[in-house]
Amino acid sequence: MTQGRKQAAWVSFALTLLFVCPSACSSSSPRGAASRVSSAEGTVTGTLNLVGGPAPGTDRPAAGEVYAFTTAALAGQPIGTVKANSNGSFRLRLPPGTYYLAATSPSYSIDPPSATPPCRGEAPVVVSRGSTNHVDVVCAMK
Repeated sequence: MTQGRKQAAWVSFALTLLFVCPSACSSSSPRGAASRVSSAEGTVTGTLNLVGGPAPGTDRPAAGEVYAFTTAALAGQPIGTVKANSNGSFRLRLPPGTYYLAATSPSYSIDPPSATPPCRGEAPVVVSRGSTNHVDVVCAMK
């Protein structure tokens, strides 16, 4: 085989890999937001809880929606959202950064309604690449 034909064969092979591999060389896991796992992200887990209220008070998990904001004022659009299941558990994947968690729950409301989600994370969470952090979100009942 001549040098020119060898080069042409390698170029053809490289182009085939370039166009075929993105679809055929991916993992066999299902596609979609819930199945994407990126080592550039971290994970926040926790529980959404209803706490307090009239005596004897309550401390129970609740279903709802958890939001991750980049400011303590919960301004702007959340960076991520996830549903907390019926036992209050949630798992949220986020890029590295500091986040403030907030939540809403059909089991909790305030009057007058708040412009921001009324339930708050117990503390800011610092997410780093590949880390898993635990932060509970509390709906303080009066």
